[in-house]
Amino acid sequence: KTTRAILDPILSFLAKCNAMPARSGQSRHLAPGEVPNTPPIAAFETLKANKGSFAHPERLRHAWEAVEQAVQVILPEIVSRMKIYITKPASRAVLFRPVRSNIAEAVSELLNALQSRYTIEERAVCGIDGTVIHGLMEKVDAAIGVATSGPSDRDSVRSVSNKQLPS
Repeated sequence: KTTRAILDPILSFLAKCNAMPARSGQSRHLAPGEVPNTPPIAAFETLKANKGSFAHPERLRHAWEAVEQAVQVILPEIVSRMKIYITKPASRAVLFRPVRSNIAEAVSELLNALQSRYTIEERAVCGIDGTVIHGLMEKVDAAIGVATSGPSDRDSVRSVSNKQLPS
């Protein structure tokens, strides 16, 4: 429930994004030398161009801003309520570990979707990159009040954010 409260805009985007193929293929195979009547246009490309669509870079930027706001407002509220009932920091850490892990997984998936479906210019409009994601994870850690140890989800986010993919 906590993960959903924080990540709902991004999880919604990812569900819609993953339901659509990234590239449109030919409906039938063409013979050598045969030219299609019209070039195929990927449905996702059409959605990205529509300002009212979930896939438009501006809408994605607003969804990301909602997630950042939730990490700054909702997560600290949940942590403070939990401190009333669970006083031991180690116990809270155990309970929040899956939340942190879910957030790291979702933002990694978001970054992969951006790198595979959006151009560099579109990603600049979205304003979501490895640095921003790393900053979000630091805010999550600060809100939870738990230091991570050993190889963490942050390492997996960092490895994804450092990946250089062609646009």
